[in-house]
Amino acid sequence: MYALTMYEEYLEDILTGKRTYDARTYANKRRGRIGIVKSKTNLLYGYVDFVDCKQIPFEEFVYWHICPSYTVAQAEADIEYNNTRKNKKTNHGYAYIFKNPVLLDSPIEIKPKKKNGSWIEFDEDEGQRSYIQTKLF
Repeated sequence: MYALTMYEEYLEDILTGKRTYDARTYANKRRGRIGIVKSKTNLLYGYVDFVDCKQIPFEEFVYWHICPSYTVAQAEADIEYNNTRKNKKTNHGYAYIFKNPVLLDSPIEIKPKKKNGSWIEFDEDEGQRSYIQTKLF
């Protein structure tokens, strides 16, 4: 199975249904059920059905990333910077369209077989549930 890594603030929005797609700089042909893993960890937080990938305008790509750590003012400055460059860095992004998000009760630690950029290949049956210790004794 494959999983896509992403920052926690976006991961939570996608798995709770607040966002229906992920914005990326590259297209992808992969489709079907995928895991969602928190960046820089091997913790699987849930699953989505990756149903489509479509090109979106650069402005939509930038605005999609607005969150507590990336403000509207920063987004507008990045768009302005990109638009004033002699050769625009980029004209578009890509929306990875998701359906049927499933947020797990607790993250599962996965053992990656292979990593390629933000994609991880893993065996779903080899995951280990994390736990929270509620009592000292």
